[in-house]
Amino acid sequence: MTNLPKGKKYNLPVLSKDEIIRIIFDISPDIDIVETHGKGKHTVFFLPQATRELHHITSYGRWSPMNHEEQKLQGIGLSFQDEEGTIYHIPAHMLEIPTKNRSGSHAATLERDGSWNWGLDYLDYYRSKYIQYERQYNTDEHGNTVNPFLKYGRSRYMINMHTHPGIGTFFSVPDRINGKARAGNDPIVTMVVDPVRKEVLAGIGENLEEASVVFFDYVPAKNSGTEEEEIVRLSETCLRKRGYQGKTICRKRFGRTHIRVNMTIPKEV
Repeated sequence: MTNLPKGKKYNLPVLSKDEIIRIIFDISPDIDIVETHGKGKHTVFFLPQATRELHHITSYGRWSPMNHEEQKLQGIGLSFQDEEGTIYHIPAHMLEIPTKNRSGSHAATLERDGSWNWGLDYLDYYRSKYIQYERQYNTDEHGNTVNPFLKYGRSRYMINMHTHPGIGTFFSVPDRINGKARAGNDPIVTMVVDPVRKEVLAGIGENLEEASVVFFDYVPAKNSGTEEEEIVRLSETCLRKRGYQGKTICRKRFGRTHIRVNMTIPKEV
């Protein structure tokens, strides 16, 4: 395990945003950002496995027999902060929370009479089993690493999520009250997802500070059959890995191919 200094605001290891993005892109050349939401200071980076599990559980992008009523999910993974105290959550696995008395805008974790929902015992069991064996079985179907951040520690509960099917994303008064209660001294993420409209809203900590959400997944490169398009793809991948702003332009003139790369490099680089 790699020992990192602990941040001042939260007891989290310190890692920069650029380093986190580099580690994720290093999993495979076929990994890319497939969706982004929000513009907050903090960021939630979904690893490919977590992205696919979220999409599968919520039937993301369509109506389904299970997602037309509210669902609840948990996300587990690792959390970091940089020297300025910005929080970065990296979920690697999503679990559906067993709920009762579901409707389009409600799902209860307890029975109607307030008694214990025994399904929550299974949730705790499955979560603990995943964390127990995540290092041993950390390879996906492509032969790549599922969670490259396990060298910094073990996964933990970090995301509390529920869905708003077809009504958009927003934090209700109960969401804010529950988010504050859950967070305490831990920057837990409260997330709302509208799986039908493909909208995502995330807030971190007891004050639900707005967070950006970035989904990574495998996006195999299309076999274009041309060297020019392959050069464009590789150069744009390089720009994203380094966090530079820019684009690659490919034009053909008078029988010749001209490729131009425009980029803005931060002064500190």
